[in-house]
This record gives sequence, structure tokens and C-alpha cells, in this order.
Amino acid sequence: MTLVLHAPRPRPTHSHLLDWDGFELPTIARQLATPDIVIKPRELHLAFNWGILRSRNFSRFRKLRLSSPGPSGKKLPALSRSSTMASVRTITMTLETDVGVLITHPVRRETTYIVWGALMAVESAAANVPPRHVLVKIAVDEEGGEDLREDARLHENLAERGLTGYYGIFTDSIGSTALVIDDFDGELRDVESPILSS
Repeated sequence: MTLVLHAPRPRPTHSHLLDWDGFELPTIARQLATPDIVIKPRELHLAFNWGILRSRNFSRFRKLRLSSPGPSGKKLPALSRSSTMASVRTITMTLETDVGVLITHPVRRETTYIVWGALMAVESAAANVPPRHVLVKIAVDEEGGEDLREDARLHENLAERGLTGYYGIFTDSIGSTALVIDDFDGELRDVESPILSS
């Protein structure tokens, strides 16, 4: 007896999913059941490892708590999930811990802040979480600090709606401000210098 399944034609980027065989399915099931770990840094320990910027120690940044709801003064409405959208349920775990961030390359320079590419690692050895690629926006002046705080308010509103990839905004003892988000694709890594071209 032959079993015939009729399904919509897959998109080209997902055609490899049809090549799974029976031996791979248990592995895929384990991966889907692996908890999605959401990291909520309490403190950020930051160092540079690029060009002449090579830190001897990690600088300690504490997390900022933002009180204002945002530029419009209103919170964004909650996201609703379409009833026609198929979703895979995953287990989500939240890990609140200190993180170390090693800046490895410049991405771009804006008027009031510089965006850097970096690796972020959880400092708790027991957590067993692999390092993540992140982008770190570092303010160059007080105006940049305010720009990053406004950016953080937007990210926090989106995080409340269920979108992930935002780790927080942090400040150190001398008032430097840094905002950390996921670098999902690493698509901007080819930029060599944070200096503006004229």
C-alpha cells in the first residue's frame, strides 16, 4: 500500500526539509524540544579585541531601568497570532545572569553612537549556553546616550509584545552607554572602519 500526501508546494529555501528520513526525525524532535533560552543580563562586562583597541580587563556596566513608556507616551498593542498560522511550541527558559561581551569588529558609525560586532557569553559555567553574536551600540556623547535610551524604549515595547533579540541598555561608572541586541545574520560584518567617510 502506498501512502500519498498532498501538500502545498514548498518554498525553495525550505525544500531541504522534505529530504529528512526516518532516522533524522528523532534528532529533529530533540532539537525542537530543546529549550529556547532567553538571556536577561543583570550586568554587562565589556572588553575590546579589535585593532589597537585591546582591553586588559572587562569594564563593568550596570543595567539601566527605563521609566518612560516611549516617545508617544502609550504602550504598543499586544500582538495577536493568526488562527491560520501554524506554530511549533517550544519550551522557553529565562536565564538572568551576568554576561561578558568581547567586541571584535566595527560595523558602522552613526552621528551619536558606534555600532560594534561582538561575541556575548554567559558567565555562569553551569548554564552551558553557547556564545551568541551580538551588536553593541556605544554612545559617543550624552546626545548618543539619549538616542540609545530612546532606542531601548522601542526595543522594550517590542519585547513586551513577544519579540526577542534585545538584551538591554547599560551604563558604566563614567557614564558610557551601551545597548546590546542580537546580530541574527551577521550581514554587516564586512565594514572595516567605524569612521564616517566624507
